[in-house]
Formats: sequence, structure tokens, C-alpha cells
Amino acid sequence: MEFPHIVNLVRKYGARGLVVVTINTVPESDDKGVTFMARKQFPFTHLTAPTGKWATETYKFQGAPTTVLLDQTGRVVLRHLGFSLSGLRGMDAAIGALLDRP
Repeated sequence: MEFPHIVNLVRKYGARGLVVVTINTVPESDDKGVTFMARKQFPFTHLTAPTGKWATETYKFQGAPTTVLLDQTGRVVLRHLGFSLSGLRGMDAAIGALLDRP
């Protein structure tokens, strides 16, 4: 599961401006997601996609989990499908580089 690793990224970069938002891409199952997120008290916001197609149309979502890193202007900088430690290291490096920019 990627959430514990995302929590570590928030701890590492949150004070420098990292904001994490998770999006449930299956709106009809959101009651489970809201309950899970509230119980775990993750340090990020959980939203629900307005429709099942929203994530695909907006961020070219192809499966779960998909991680999308946006820069300060909302431009997609990195997209990663699935969960892997190498993907996590790439995300960490990309976040650090973005936050180091003036």
C-alpha cells in the first residue's frame, strides 16, 4: 500500500509546500474510502471524483494506484502507474527538485 510512503513524503516536504490530495476514482464506493481515510487520519485530503471517467479524462488515469505530481502551476510533472519503491524514489526526487526551484 502506498499511503504510508505518501505520509513519509508529507512529513519530509509538507513544511516546504507539498500538498497531497487523494482522489477516489470510483464514486460509488466512496463510503468505504471516507471511512478508511477518517479511521487512519492520514495527513492529506481525500476527495471523490465527480464521475468514474473524470480521472481518465483529466489525468489519463489507467489503473490504481496512479500517482500524478503537479507543479505549483498545476502542470503534470510526473505520472506513475502502480506502486513500486523505484517509483517512490522518483517521486521523492521530483518533489525535492520542484520545491528547490525559485
